[in-house]
Amino acid sequence: RKDTIDGELVSSVKLGTLKQGDLAAVDFTYPKGKDGYGTEANALYYVVTSSVPEKYESNNYDYTVFREKDSSSSGGDTPTPPETETDPEETETPPSESEERPAETETPSTDKKPQETETPSNGKQPPSPSRPEEPAVRKGQTVKAGRLRYKVSKVHSDGTGEVILAGAASKKDAKKLTSLKTGDTVKINKKNFKVTAIANNAFKNCKKLKRVVIGKEITSIGAKAFSGCKALKKITIKSAKLKKVGKNAFKGIHVKAVIKAPKAKLKAYKKLLRAGGAGSKVRIK
Repeated sequence: RKDTIDGELVSSVKLGTLKQGDLAAVDFTYPKGKDGYGTEANALYYVVTSSVPEKYESNNYDYTVFREKDSSSSGGDTPTPPETETDPEETETPPSESEERPAETETPSTDKKPQETETPSNGKQPPSPSRPEEPAVRKGQTVKAGRLRYKVSKVHSDGTGEVILAGAASKKDAKKLTSLKTGDTVKINKKNFKVTAIANNAFKNCKKLKRVVIGKEITSIGAKAFSGCKALKKITIKSAKLKKVGKNAFKGIHVKAVIKAPKAKLKAYKKLLRAGGAGSKVRIK
């Protein structure tokens, strides 16, 4: 899966029935062209899912980080997502057998158990090797956090920076999104990045989206950012820094939508929002 343990599925293999101590070898091939890996993903996660409840599901995944010049395996923290809500009736299910997958590899005999390693004479286990540091964040890089996707717009010398909220992490996430909080910051590599803008077409035609809270650091909302969100009825703008609302950003939202803005900015924001497609029946207060 791309970037997170529940990210977009790249490929899958069915392991069948395994018992404790069984070994299963699986090969995955991912294409790499002359310009690098053919993906926007920064990492691939290898996730094992089971049809029965497990006590330690956190042991069921590992990941590889893609580097610009070095494609060696690496580990690190995944970004901390802001709060979003989705319809509870729609839950993620494992890929069906009809999904395209690479050829399955031979599974070793189940009567063989993994070879035990010797414990040193002093009775202490050798320390596990430390993983390399997460690669540096780059301007222009796309990052997924939870069910949202960001584009890095600035990176400061101390590792912090700014991002643009580009939309939902996947088409599936966009269809399920009912409530959105842009947040003020998102964590990437344990550093805070300010969420300063919403991209063009970011949440266009998110049919189930009903509520949006726009954070304090937002300075611009792109063209058609919420266009066609017919169920969008409540918008709260916390930012006092908003300077630009793109063409048709709010065209086609609920006809009786209510947009709440900071009192000190109400007059200026009314002008911006009307120019950005908010209909005459939309209340701005």
